[in-house]
This record gives sequence, structure tokens and C-alpha cells, in this order.
Amino acid sequence: MNRGLLLLAFVVAVAADDMIEKCADILHENTIHCCPTMAKAEIGSTLLTPDLKECTAIKADPLSCAQVECIAKKKGYYMADGSINKEALTAAVKKDLVDVPELFNTLNKNCVESDISMFGDDKICDYLKLKRCFHMQVVVMCPEWSDKDDCSGTKDLVDKCAKHFLE
Repeated sequence: MNRGLLLLAFVVAVAADDMIEKCADILHENTIHCCPTMAKAEIGSTLLTPDLKECTAIKADPLSCAQVECIAKKKGYYMADGSINKEALTAAVKKDLVDVPELFNTLNKNCVESDISMFGDDKICDYLKLKRCFHMQVVVMCPEWSDKDDCSGTKDLVDKCAKHFLE
């Protein structure tokens, strides 16, 4: 009986890891080009202001926190102990998304004020988990997906990942 429970726990853990690996593809910034509406709105470019060029120029491992921590420091929500100043983060995001209040409300509710631990393990900093959460919310809000070239199947994967991460 105990072996059966261990095997079930192992299968569930492997399935969860497999889903996280598959969903990593949509948590990449380049996914947004598959959503013409969001790509046209250039949401990312409104957040990455000229004063952040130093941060965006940092080339590091995708799991490195150097770039997102640099942005957090410049935007004023990085705390000395490495944690996120949620009040300052909320103010910064609200300012950046003043023209997109629905997106601000979604990001604030689902990322800033929620548990983001599902967006990475303990080895990944909270800033990177936050970035992944923000990106997931943006792609989930996409009203229409392109199915051309490298975008083929993106909508289906986003739907599966949304169920895994957001429900």
C-alpha cells in the first residue's frame, strides 16, 4: 500500500515538473509576438523605459535574477534583504499601466497580492517568479492568437498552463 502511494506521488511530481518545463516556453517574453493585440499595444516597451537600458543590457542565464533585480532597484521596489516592497511595486506598476487599468488590476491581484511560489522553486528569486507571473497574466489575457509559424499551438499551451498555474 505504501509503495502505491509513493509511486502515485512520484508520478504526480514528474507530471508537475513536465508541465512546468512545457510552460516555460510561454513564460518567455518572445511569446507575446504570437498575440497580435498585445504585441501591437507594446505593453513591454512601456514598462522598459530608457533608464532601464542598463538592466536590459545584462546578459545572464535565464534563471539569473541579475536583470530583474536591477529593474526592481531602479523602479524602487527592491529591498536590501532581497525581498519585494509590495507597496512600492504596486505604485510602480500602477504608474506604468495607467492606460491599462484592467491589466494593472489583474497583475496586482494575481501576482503582487498572491502567492507566486508556483512560478519557480526555492532556487529562483521572487523577482523572477514575479516576472513569470506578470508574463503569464499578460498572455492569458490575449484575445486572439496567431497560429502561424512558431506560434502554432501557442494558444493551446497557454490554456493548459493557465489551468496549471492559475486555477
